[in-house]
Amino acid sequence: MKKTLFTVALCCVGLVASAQQSNDQASRVSLQMGMAFPSGDFKSTELSNIKSGYAHDGVFISASYTQDLNKNFGVGATWAYRNHPFNIAPYAEKYEAYAYEIEADPYVSIYATIDAYAQLPLNKFTAYAKGSAGYGAFRPAALSGTVVYENGSTLQFSSDPGRSGSGVYGIAGGVRYNFGHFGLGAELGMIAAKPEFNVVIDGEVKDLKQPMHTTNLSLALSYRLN
Repeated sequence: MKKTLFTVALCCVGLVASAQQSNDQASRVSLQMGMAFPSGDFKSTELSNIKSGYAHDGVFISASYTQDLNKNFGVGATWAYRNHPFNIAPYAEKYEAYAYEIEADPYVSIYATIDAYAQLPLNKFTAYAKGSAGYGAFRPAALSGTVVYENGSTLQFSSDPGRSGSGVYGIAGGVRYNFGHFGLGAELGMIAAKPEFNVVIDGEVKDLKQPMHTTNLSLALSYRLN
């Protein structure tokens, strides 16, 4: 998935590079808010899978700046934030016969990308597709718990893999309704990232590349600067 998104992003950049500039060079800033839906191993809740992320659906927020090269192509930059609560249900089911207490901090992702746009003006509407590539900082969920068995013995466990950086790649498509300097729109996209964390596997500390891929659905408010 990561290679596919990277290839699409490069293709979009190539299209923009081949575009000729015209007088249609509007620039705009926009704010997006919506939901990020984890997929694959990031969403998995299988206790036997060491790459299971147990990630719930989370919040997605981004701010971006775009510059049109002409009416059909543009470039931009985006800053984005994701927050995913940890799904403790599999652990709760595993220890439901005993007294237990389990806590987990959420996954947090902050990343920035360079974006390439292909767009199609349709009267007051603009449809677009974009490819993105950049870098991000990721904090995994920190899990801790205590289980008290029937004989009075206790089990304590915790994990805090630290923080990590990773390349970020994505594709998205959307539509914007333009009225005056403002615009309202909706966007659907996918972001792929695979940061590496230190985890304990069979009593040994090892490096694990944790997939943190999501599908993002958001609403956007934009303002044209010129």
